[in-house]
Amino acid sequence: MKRLIACIVAAATIGGASLQAEEPFTISKEFTLMTSDNLEGYLKPLFTTVEESVNSNLYTTALHSDSDWTIGINFAVQAFAIPDDQLTYDAVLPADFQDTTLSENVELRSERERRNLPNTVSQPTIYGGISTPAFSAPQPSDDFNYARTVTFMEGNNISGMPGIPVVQLALGIPTGTQLRFRFVGASFDVEDVNRSLSYYSLGLDQRFDHFFDLFKENDTTASTIGLALNANYAAMELTGMYEFTTFAVGLHGSKTWAFQDGAETMDREDDGIRSELTVFAGVQVEGMDGDFVAIREIDSQNSDDIVNSPYEEIRKGEPINIAIESHNSFRLTGGAAYRFGVLELHASGFLASQAGVSFGLGLWF
Repeated sequence: MKRLIACIVAAATIGGASLQAEEPFTISKEFTLMTSDNLEGYLKPLFTTVEESVNSNLYTTALHSDSDWTIGINFAVQAFAIPDDQLTYDAVLPADFQDTTLSENVELRSERERRNLPNTVSQPTIYGGISTPAFSAPQPSDDFNYARTVTFMEGNNISGMPGIPVVQLALGIPTGTQLRFRFVGASFDVEDVNRSLSYYSLGLDQRFDHFFDLFKENDTTASTIGLALNANYAAMELTGMYEFTTFAVGLHGSKTWAFQDGAETMDREDDGIRSELTVFAGVQVEGMDGDFVAIREIDSQNSDDIVNSPYEEIRKGEPINIAIESHNSFRLTGGAAYRFGVLELHASGFLASQAGVSFGLGLWF
């Protein structure tokens, strides 16, 4: 669990535009027994957590001012529920396992034996549980020498996962526009090679109801309802290992109640307003795209498990190269924010591939 949380924290600082021409990472021996296809399925739920984290906490209101400049800083923490369908993936067996003249195979799962396995078997993802080996008995043949038992990586038995913490700056422009910025960068030596980590994110929230006076009741009463379009783009990179980008585009609305001296007021622009309560909701489409590359660590003292692997990719020592993608493409968000003076407290929940909650605070000037 500690190792997995460390992966998430590291992912918060990974970002960029393109892999630089640097020496690739050597991945630990634990991962060298996995093919690229199987490692992609094993890690995809983790990539989903990262993608949803990056595209969360993009707004707390649609009622941005069209007359004042604002600046603020926002902090938030979040947590995600891992659904059952992301605890397992379909692991691909070696191609030669399908030829019964070369190999007889069997799987013992929950005390039930299954023979002549299909080309894929269910195995745990990084969030899943115990893996199940596929046993193989080679048949007499001069053409096949690699029909060995196949083992798979165990999961971490996780049903909930913390997301990447959020620290972002916000700038309000008197056109009903709010910009949000996130950036982290670092440089350090790994395996005697200098590696650069970077992550940046740019969010845009544009209110549009005030262009058409959709909710303004009269010339003296400010609107308490707003509609806005939001977009977010983020790029992440760890040089020599992986890079990915994410995007999000959505529509959201909010309703605000303003209070003056303990009583509700209809005009949010009164100088005597002490606090505001806002509820908000929105829909959003989002996605992720990237690449992960690494070379395999080979133990020169004992490399039989690599050389004699039933997977051709591993026998040849080919590098690991997988696509970074998210299970998620759509979310519904709802939440509330309470503002008192310069301090804003907010909480939200969302339905997505991994449903989650978020809590945070902001300082606005």
